[in-house]
Amino acid sequence: MRSWRSGQAGLRSAIARTWSETRVERLIAVARTCLAAFSLLAISLDPAEPKRYAELAYALLAIYAAYSGLLLIWVERVDLVSARFARTTHAADLGFFILFQYFTQGAVSPFFVYFIFSLLCATLRWRLSGVLWTAPVALVAYLSLGLFADYVLHDRDFEMHRFIIRAAYLAVTAGLLAWLGAYQERRQTEISKLAEWHLRPAGEAATLVRRLLERAADILAAPRVLMAWTEAEEPWLWLASWAGGDFLLDRESPTTFEPLVAEPMAETDFFCSDLRLATPTVVHASSDGFRRWEGAPVHPGLLGRFSMGPVLSVRLDGQSVTGRLFVLDKHAMTADDLRAGQLVAQQMVASMDNFYLGLQLQRGALTEERIRLARDLHDGLLQSLTGMALQIEATRRTLGSEAVGAEARLREAQAAIVDAQRDVRFLIEELKPTALGVDTLTFDLNGRLTELVERFEALWRLPVSVALNIPAGAAIPSALGNQVYRIVHEALANVARHAKASKALVKLDYQPNELQLTVTDDGQGFPFQGVYDQTRLAQAGLGPASLMERVAKLRGTLVITSSATGACLDIGLPLLMENRDDAY
Repeated sequence: MRSWRSGQAGLRSAIARTWSETRVERLIAVARTCLAAFSLLAISLDPAEPKRYAELAYALLAIYAAYSGLLLIWVERVDLVSARFARTTHAADLGFFILFQYFTQGAVSPFFVYFIFSLLCATLRWRLSGVLWTAPVALVAYLSLGLFADYVLHDRDFEMHRFIIRAAYLAVTAGLLAWLGAYQERRQTEISKLAEWHLRPAGEAATLVRRLLERAADILAAPRVLMAWTEAEEPWLWLASWAGGDFLLDRESPTTFEPLVAEPMAETDFFCSDLRLATPTVVHASSDGFRRWEGAPVHPGLLGRFSMGPVLSVRLDGQSVTGRLFVLDKHAMTADDLRAGQLVAQQMVASMDNFYLGLQLQRGALTEERIRLARDLHDGLLQSLTGMALQIEATRRTLGSEAVGAEARLREAQAAIVDAQRDVRFLIEELKPTALGVDTLTFDLNGRLTELVERFEALWRLPVSVALNIPAGAAIPSALGNQVYRIVHEALANVARHAKASKALVKLDYQPNELQLTVTDDGQGFPFQGVYDQTRLAQAGLGPASLMERVAKLRGTLVITSSATGACLDIGLPLLMENRDDAY
């Protein structure tokens, strides 16, 4: 998985570079065409220039202008431009520029500006490395033209002072563009790392925090980083520091370093070149840019504990955590570093929030599973044990006078205990982990319902008829079959205990998209009369709560018809996978 993510990140980075190179080549093609066209126009307006090799210079410039126009047309038509194309056109441009210089006025030619253009193109294409090899070529070519004109041709038009000034100008420009290229490379590296922010899932908060601090130190090029935060549900201040691979995690009272930063800095991000000064100068972000503030921005205890000098601090403000990230010992910080720190902090907060959200989901799933287990035990095992207790109590009363009948009742109670044990084993099997998406439990719905009916007839003396209308080959998921069994079990238990019925009927019809389950009895009905669906039952606070909860969890429908001569439960349970994925 890690190698796959690394490959995906590398692919995204390569695609981004290719798109960037294509945009750069289009920009250079437009600039090249404009420069060539205006140069040709300038010469046509002032035919006195160039003085040397005029016809050849005109021809070269016209060829270059046509060449520039063709390149512009081609670049605008293609989707991607290769690196070989960039290197070839850059070398061709340098060759044209040297020829322009030589066939016009040599070192003092107005076409000197083309060398500056080549340096700009190298910066845009390859940043620092491009300037480092283009600048020597341009300088050597320019110096060679000047020395050739002065010492070989003894050109009277050669002006040494102009030659020296232009050479220095070219060198200074190359240095400035090299610095710009290095700066651009550093910022692009930071952006690329932020764009490829992928962290492996962490089982513990400490592991996640360590990875976050390592990533922050890498992106911000910081010797040390410190994270101080509090969690929404924990009354502690956590301090985690990373320095050269050493990770420390401590827990403090929330009041130990309260407040972490000075009141004027509480709602902003800031950096300071040295907190060890008597009156440090702090640069902080504001709504209208950056401002300066003088004072100690960090709690003295925190400052002394971590020996803070240069510091950059950004807020961590998420749903699960609040606090601050401190970047320590990074010298020559600027506002750009503060912006980069803000982006890193946003990624860290998002990772922490996702981690704690995952924990909450796990806890919620465990809680729901406990509720489901409690409901199953209540509807199954507890009801069976209640029936057995009543059976044993009746046996105890008749033990002396009706020994034969008592023995039969004990056998029935023993059989019921065996059935309850079977139910418990099935619940245990359900709780065992299985492969994702694989339904390993087998469930004989017909057999289980038959056993259930026999048990109710034995324990509760309640005759129950079962009518199953399931076509041959029809598949009922085992998890859904288990839930049908639980629902029937609870419905019959309610009939046996409360309805005072003489008989009951369980009917199950298999339909293309759902199961239709009907449980009827001839007892005294519910305490209410009439037809009630789930909405009316919930609004009135009526009906069997556990059974209603189970049906709702399965995203099914429930309609209860109650009268003085009995009750009917009509239950619809969906078979479609998208409706039952997370229900059981």
